[in-house]
Amino acid sequence: MKKETLFSQDIMISFMKQIAPLSFLLLLACSKIPEGIFIERVENEHFNILLITQDSNLSNPIVVFVPGSTGGYLPNKYAYPLVKNGYDVLSIAYTGINNLPNRIEEIPLEYFHAIISWAREELHGEDRKIVLLGPSRGAELSLLYASTYDNINGIIAYSPSCLVVPESLFNRNQDELKSSWTLNGIPIPFAPIKVLPEEGGFIDFVSYYTPLLENEEILDSSMIAVAQIQCPVLLLSGTEDEVWPSTKMANLIESRMRNADPAAQIKNIAYRDAGHQFLFFGDEPPASFRREQPVRMNGEKYRFPFGGSTAGNQKAMASSQAEVYAFLERIKN
Repeated sequence: MKKETLFSQDIMISFMKQIAPLSFLLLLACSKIPEGIFIERVENEHFNILLITQDSNLSNPIVVFVPGSTGGYLPNKYAYPLVKNGYDVLSIAYTGINNLPNRIEEIPLEYFHAIISWAREELHGEDRKIVLLGPSRGAELSLLYASTYDNINGIIAYSPSCLVVPESLFNRNQDELKSSWTLNGIPIPFAPIKVLPEEGGFIDFVSYYTPLLENEEILDSSMIAVAQIQCPVLLLSGTEDEVWPSTKMANLIESRMRNADPAAQIKNIAYRDAGHQFLFFGDEPPASFRREQPVRMNGEKYRFPFGGSTAGNQKAMASSQAEVYAFLERIKN
């Protein structure tokens, strides 16, 4: 196992330059490490992680950052306020860097189990709580993980999916879609979402998901087995999410969990006028937001809107941050 503590901005920037250029540019602006915070890179044949920590946090829960569709590390700017408020962050990557695959296709759940097991052993994890925090596909993965393993103490799911879905963006052939995740080498069944059209342009991705949620056979075969989740869950969604209908899916998650256990510890919050992206930790939410994600594939430019108004997203950022800290406080106690 290779372990390296990153104390300076220069060393951090050098590290980021080894990552894909997009990830480097995204993280460069927030690469300055606040005083008192340390970042440790841990690499071995099993996983790639960053531990973001300060000395006074040793008895508090560990927040595991589970990235979304990028698969690489979430920006450190989200971690620093959490660490300053008492919660070490274990940021994980599962695509796009070092020896990791380039797409979210057939990623073993055992990869994430190895990370949690390492945290339990190396970070006094037997005496500390561990909470998964993931946006979008990171929320999907967090819920799927907790439905499979029982070695975590909580889930914070931003803009969650209730379905297991494939990596459909980079595949033009419906018959060649692969599951995003495997368990014991076996692909986990996924919802048959349609592939993108050959011509680029605006993509109404919500319309791709709506028929799946209205099909009981698909729900039975590819919905995450959330009824098996034993830990507390916090669901955060925006009613104007234009990536997928996360509020409707959060409601399905809550319904399945409560049907299985009326005493299930689940809090489900939908923010009016918020879209898909409102993960934020800090003092003041940004004044403006990126409205869409352009993606160029096979010579075509596709546009994926996020949804939500500026005011709605700002309110969701501030309110969800408070909910996360309250949730972590309950887990701690």
